[in-house]
Amino acid sequence: MKYTLNEYLPYLSDPGTRIEVPPNRELAAKLVSDYSDKGAMVVPLSQLLPRDTKWLPSPAAMVDTMQRFGRTSHCLTVFVGIESYLVFLQERAWRDFFVGLYALIEQQEFHGRFLIGRLFFLPHSNPKYENAMQIVHFQGEIASIDDLEIQLFPAKWVPAGRAVPMVVPALEQLGIYIPSGQYRFSVEEKELRSAGAHYLTVVTNGGDALEKLYGIDGSFEPAQADQLLCQCAQCSATPNEVLTQRFGGEAYLTCDRAPMQLARLREDALWDFYVWLLKGKLSVTTYLYHVLAQAPTAETFLQQYVVTAAISLLGDSHAASLAEERGRVLQRMGMIEPLIEQFVRRTEEDGRSVPFLNCGTSVEMQGLIRRAAKLGGTARLPEDFDRSMPILNFYLDPYYSYGNQVLTQYFHQLRYNRLRDWVDADFVQLANDVEVPPEIEHRDMVLRRYDDGGTGLLVVDGMGAEYYPLLCNLANHNHLNLESRQIVTVNLPSSTQFNPISWSNSCRLPEVKRADDISHAGYSKFEACRYEENLAETLLLFHKRVLPRVVEGLQTYKRVVVTADHGVSYLAVTAYRKNLVQTIPWEDPEDWRYTVSTAGREAPDGTIPVYHPEDGLTYFVGKGYHRLPKRGSKLYGLHGGASLEERLVPLVVFTREAATAVNLQPEEEFLEDEAFDIL
Repeated sequence: MKYTLNEYLPYLSDPGTRIEVPPNRELAAKLVSDYSDKGAMVVPLSQLLPRDTKWLPSPAAMVDTMQRFGRTSHCLTVFVGIESYLVFLQERAWRDFFVGLYALIEQQEFHGRFLIGRLFFLPHSNPKYENAMQIVHFQGEIASIDDLEIQLFPAKWVPAGRAVPMVVPALEQLGIYIPSGQYRFSVEEKELRSAGAHYLTVVTNGGDALEKLYGIDGSFEPAQADQLLCQCAQCSATPNEVLTQRFGGEAYLTCDRAPMQLARLREDALWDFYVWLLKGKLSVTTYLYHVLAQAPTAETFLQQYVVTAAISLLGDSHAASLAEERGRVLQRMGMIEPLIEQFVRRTEEDGRSVPFLNCGTSVEMQGLIRRAAKLGGTARLPEDFDRSMPILNFYLDPYYSYGNQVLTQYFHQLRYNRLRDWVDADFVQLANDVEVPPEIEHRDMVLRRYDDGGTGLLVVDGMGAEYYPLLCNLANHNHLNLESRQIVTVNLPSSTQFNPISWSNSCRLPEVKRADDISHAGYSKFEACRYEENLAETLLLFHKRVLPRVVEGLQTYKRVVVTADHGVSYLAVTAYRKNLVQTIPWEDPEDWRYTVSTAGREAPDGTIPVYHPEDGLTYFVGKGYHRLPKRGSKLYGLHGGASLEERLVPLVVFTREAATAVNLQPEEEFLEDEAFDIL
């Protein structure tokens, strides 16, 4: 039989022990109110337990506690909140609780009531209890507990305020009536056990805990998740706050600084979480986000940042901006050139890789040289090359004027030949025939005009006129002022011993010898060097050593003159390798490019005689690319001869003052097929 509340009111104060089963919260609340009005003592189960209880009492212990309290009570005792206790029990323990409860009903030792909602009640198979009104059911709509969700977390994972601790505070929060809604409780790890009902979730997996506590969804190693959760609990902080602090602070959560931190912290156990943190902070359009979206590990991050991700983004519509971001970062990273070289080699045949060769390394410059050589022609390189390393276009600049059309066209063609390590018979003939224009001044005469005791001198050994556009374009690019610039001629033979430069020692800047060293021994002294290695290293030398030395000199001197003792011809070696030049017959010459005349001998074909009055000797100097049969070999470059690239050098005057007399724009342009028409 099921009673309405009004029907049951006459039996409310009946003596004995009874179970009452209300169908919903509203009726349970009214029933409790009626008992209170009649002076009954309403006792939540949570009040029967010590406040510091750390674990849930067993069913037998809970029943025993209620029995002892009921026996000592001097009035009707109404036990409530039983459902809040039952939700934590496993199925067997649930049955054990009702076995004990039915034993109390059977014994009838005290005046008490046990309120248990219909959905939590476990009926007895014997109808005698209902017949004797020891179990009372009420009419009414049964309350739904579909929205009930209780989550139990290890206490070590839960900061204050994120979950209510077990046991008493948890029972109090669930309330004295049929519970509903979502609850989070923390419990000592040893008390965690499997769930007793579908609405109870015992969270023992760190990844699940992160998702439920903080909304972090991802596949993380259990040890990682455990460490992060414990730190959050210890600091009473969110994962974002903990990870940001460990990563170095907000300042490091940027595309420019985060990659270096990720590389530095690769041994950190929370590395995967730093990736998660950054992905939440970065724009999806950034290069770093693209890298992190490819799920790198701490071990593979640098490989993916430098190589793999860049290759995958070559065809991206925003490749230029992605490459720029990557380049900024890699320029500040050390010890990554092997990875850069790997990228350069793997993309060798893909022209789309040019924007990504922008980190300023020699290996990238070599890659750009090879890619530029494949383009053919002698026109200015595409803009991608400028964005990656403008130095190459500064050097090649097809329209940079030497102040003389013959020289402009000659060196224009020479630079593009060097780019390809190539020369043909026509250019070899041109190198043999072309003369130094009469208006070209001698270096020493020009230097005398500047040797005033207040001007510094920087000698770049082996800097021939082919580097004239590079030096002046770099000055312009770096906003350095030029007082004057010109091409000058040096003494023949075009070697250091015949070209002493007179200048006050106190005003000399440390000489830059690396360019000449490369021409003799190559990029790496004890290894066979490829032409692009030598060219790349020489070009970068101007950016890394020559210009910084000029800037340093301008701190002391009002102006700095940059010139050379002689130039170098690499194409003379290339032409010899291609069997395009003759070897001039001579026994035991002093050099490949010159020798001392002997009495009665005329200058052999392919040489010009040069008399030196200071020692009374005449030297026979090789014209064009002809050479003498000196023993040994010169693998890379030669000097001492009379080719334009050996005997002409720049003379550029840098000044502190703004200069208006020098126009760094090309004086005239000419088409590629117009070259040398005037000769």
